[in-house]
Amino acid sequence: MIDVPTPYKLLIVEDNEGDVILIEEYLNEHTPIPVYTIANSLKDAFIILDSDTTFDAILLDLTLPDATGELLVTKMLNKVRNIPVIILTGYTNRDFGIKAVALGVSDYLQKDDLTSYVLLKSITYSIERTKINRSLRHSELQYRDLFDLNPLPMWVFELDSLKFLSVNEAAIKSYGYTRDEFLNMTIMDIRPKEEIPNLMDSLKVIRETGSYNSGVFKHQKKSGEIIEVEIQANRIDFNGRPSELILSNDITERRIYQEKILKSLKEKETLLSEIHHRVKNNLAIVSGMMQLQAYQEEDLSIQTKLLDSVSRIQTMATIHEHLYQESSFSKINFSDNLSTLVHNIIETFKNDIEIQIDFNCDSIDLNINQAVPCSLIVNEVLTNILKHAFPSRKTGSIKFDLQIEDEVIDLMISDDGIGLPKGFSEEKSESLGLLLIKILTEQLGGNYGYKSSNAGTIFHITFQHKPDITGSASSII
Repeated sequence: MIDVPTPYKLLIVEDNEGDVILIEEYLNEHTPIPVYTIANSLKDAFIILDSDTTFDAILLDLTLPDATGELLVTKMLNKVRNIPVIILTGYTNRDFGIKAVALGVSDYLQKDDLTSYVLLKSITYSIERTKINRSLRHSELQYRDLFDLNPLPMWVFELDSLKFLSVNEAAIKSYGYTRDEFLNMTIMDIRPKEEIPNLMDSLKVIRETGSYNSGVFKHQKKSGEIIEVEIQANRIDFNGRPSELILSNDITERRIYQEKILKSLKEKETLLSEIHHRVKNNLAIVSGMMQLQAYQEEDLSIQTKLLDSVSRIQTMATIHEHLYQESSFSKINFSDNLSTLVHNIIETFKNDIEIQIDFNCDSIDLNINQAVPCSLIVNEVLTNILKHAFPSRKTGSIKFDLQIEDEVIDLMISDDGIGLPKGFSEEKSESLGLLLIKILTEQLGGNYGYKSSNAGTIFHITFQHKPDITGSASSII
């Protein structure tokens, strides 16, 4: 015995009273007993169906006073599209039974073979199958809506023939073809001729590996316009045919916008490079004029001050020269800059002393806002060494140690000169160079100090490495 969880509501369309009684007996053998309504003709059945009463299934006799056979079945199915219809007949006609099922009836039962079990089994299976089919149709409609209503062009093409099998409205609007035109085309028809070889290579990969080459491709609209599209693809089975579901995103405007941005950035880089080049040249002209003035000055103290200023200007010019040569305009390799800077300063303070320079430097990129003050500090220390460390000597050596550890930069400048004067006090000194070193070290947020002996002097400065520091390069410029 098959028990149903809830009483079904049935409409029995039967004009034979004996058959009605038999059906009632079969239904009453089960719990809960189905609730049923009886109609003796198709007309009565339609009147009942037009009322507010709802039914889970319809038991339909194939011969009624006002309709029979295929006409009866067709009329009933057109009336109740979402209610399963089970035909009950006293005639044995296998071919018509097959045809009736093809028309859409849920089951076809012979009255002579009917039992309570067979009847309730047919009713139960028909109702549950209709629920499943209804759910599948709803799901299919949802997916169809996702396809048809998607704002991006979508289509399905068959892998073997490359024919379009389905296209959505967005594809029609975007590419300019009608639906009928699309369905008579292949995917090769929306590719520029020069893209066909690439397409064939992609299709070969699809057939061999089962994966589609998603990416950026060129497509051609009906108008002849060439667009760049970003393609996403998935393998599907479309009505039994191996196919690909394609989502196409037109990125032409985005690419044009990106190219404009890149072009603008390149123009700005060129402009900035030219600015650094011109600044360097202008500083070189100023320092050259001051250097010429210094060499013509008879007063030694004035000459020294002019050369000190020349050295400071050349230090800044060296920074701009390296920025002009670098790919980045906000940072420089300070190790390379240090070597150039030192040789320029020595060249400015020409004397008879042969200076041995030793560099022991890590490769460190400094933001321009740290590179400028650090270079100016090196300038002040080195010019002081050149002027005071080697009196009455033919040779001298200077060593530069530049290291970085845990983002802390350590710069040490040492010489083998005579050392600082006895009683030297930085606080009591009126030297502009020392004042600049103090100000520039504070700007770097660092610490500095001197160690002096008969074997020479060591200048030592440490500061935190800040690659992204912003602001002006130096607060004293």
